[in-house]
Amino acid sequence: MIVDSTDKFDFTNVISKKQYDLTGEPSNLVGEYSYLLICNNLECGEKGIVTGKTNIIEDGYDDGFDPETGEELYPGDYKYKSQYKISHISIPIELIEIPANMNLKLIKCIESSFILFWVDLNSCGNRIRLFIELLLDYIGVPEASTLGARITCLQSDTTNPYYPLAKYFTAIKYFGNESSHTFDQIDRADLVNSYSVIEHCLRKIYSDNEVHIETLTNELEAKYKPKKNSSVEKK
Repeated sequence: MIVDSTDKFDFTNVISKKQYDLTGEPSNLVGEYSYLLICNNLECGEKGIVTGKTNIIEDGYDDGFDPETGEELYPGDYKYKSQYKISHISIPIELIEIPANMNLKLIKCIESSFILFWVDLNSCGNRIRLFIELLLDYIGVPEASTLGARITCLQSDTTNPYYPLAKYFTAIKYFGNESSHTFDQIDRADLVNSYSVIEHCLRKIYSDNEVHIETLTNELEAKYKPKKNSSVEKK
């Protein structure tokens, strides 16, 4: 998604502009923006709206020297740049790869977390926890009193081909619990790491061929393995 330069709306808040006029300090300036986004894939052309807030932050130090001669031209000053914070995106931007064959309920849940990622990190972490609950439904883990009990059930059920994923689900559960039960904002980096763990699990469930090959192997072995006490030895 790229910004349509012909359809941009920015403004500086009046109060912050008055404060800047009094102090001359650029970091006092804050504002808001609304941009039209267009997919850069010409075959798609999907459009959306992004809105948010802006502020000015320090961006290094201008040493005041001539880069060619090394002569000091003026006392060095701070440099500044604009910083943009997203408050809302009208269409969910996929933060991980969604398997093409994932069911609609799971898709809607993970896409809702993508929207919350820009708005409320803790709510996003909680939605990821809910996604794990729905994923356990999909892979056939029975209902239980808590999410932890369901994951324990999966871990001990070696007949479920996805039981090795229990340790990944446990990590997401811990993270989701913290997201839900603390007022302090969770780290965005930890949220990104959680998405990476989920993407790995989805590849194991939807994309890898391991389960299919395991099933075929078991079927072949059951059908053609020589029976005990058989006098026929296969070489």
